[in-house]
Amino acid sequence: PCKNGYCDLDGDSYKCICDDDYQGKNCDIEILDCRRVDLDEYQCGPHGNCVVTDEDIATCECDTGFVGDKCDIDEDECDTGNHKCDSLHGRCNNVYGDYECKCDAGFMVTKKYDCEDINECDIEGICTRDTGKGGCVNTIGSYKCMCYDGYKLDIMTQKQCYDIDECAKES
Repeated sequence: PCKNGYCDLDGDSYKCICDDDYQGKNCDIEILDCRRVDLDEYQCGPHGNCVVTDEDIATCECDTGFVGDKCDIDEDECDTGNHKCDSLHGRCNNVYGDYECKCDAGFMVTKKYDCEDINECDIEGICTRDTGKGGCVNTIGSYKCMCYDGYKLDIMTQKQCYDIDECAKES
């Protein structure tokens, strides 16, 4: 009675011990899912695991970042919206099996997903504040150099302050 296995007699009854790729009372049902070990076409692949439910249904459970029946397709989290990148100053960049967040100019990635404003005024020499002629004002995603009274911002560099010769002004 056991088509693909061997018979184990137990008194007046029998029990079939099925070969690896068969199941059923008489080992007559071929397993054609991810439990199948001898055929690659049924395997989950390197990014998934075969999971059998209580109803004896086997499916591939994919690792994070992978999709498909065999878990062999890279999920584009940026395309699907399945990412946590800062929506205001960040953007998503898909990489194989994952994604990374990039930030707009003037911002840096913090906590892997957030974009935080860079205080450019903390960068030495960014404006002429060190010379006593002016200062720096941090703005969202940027900065602005300011000049103190008696000084004017250089139109070309937008960073250097030069002395205004008040005596040369016409009255």
